[in-house]
Amino acid sequence: MDRVRMFLDRLPFREWRIVRYVISGGTSAVTNLALLFVFTHVFGIWYIYSSILSVSVATVVSFILQKLWTFRNFHTDRVHVQFPLHLTLALVNIVLNTGILYALVEWAHVWYLLAQIIAGGLLACVNYTVYKTVIFHEIPPSAPVV
Repeated sequence: MDRVRMFLDRLPFREWRIVRYVISGGTSAVTNLALLFVFTHVFGIWYIYSSILSVSVATVVSFILQKLWTFRNFHTDRVHVQFPLHLTLALVNIVLNTGILYALVEWAHVWYLLAQIIAGGLLACVNYTVYKTVIFHEIPPSAPVV
């Protein structure tokens, strides 16, 4: 564990942020997959409805972790802008995730949990850029807060 910490301490901020993004995203993904499994197998909910529910909960987990931990964005003055942007991205993700999941399960006959991992991985790559450049970007001190 000490070797991992020493390695992480030597990473520049940019790479460290990517590591935090992967850990935060992983936490959100595990939340999503665990709830998807519970909703589908324990409660017998159709996997599409289960996916919508689990992605919704994972979205809240994601916002908190991405804002506070990944991007170290502790300012509350932009939350009224950031959360709606995050929610918009999440809604787009739900639609895209559901479409990808349906296509992989119904047409490609991929196991629904593996299909969810694939869909989540594809969306995570795009989401990082959106978080970094749009939602949690740093505003120079002289710039007005939107």
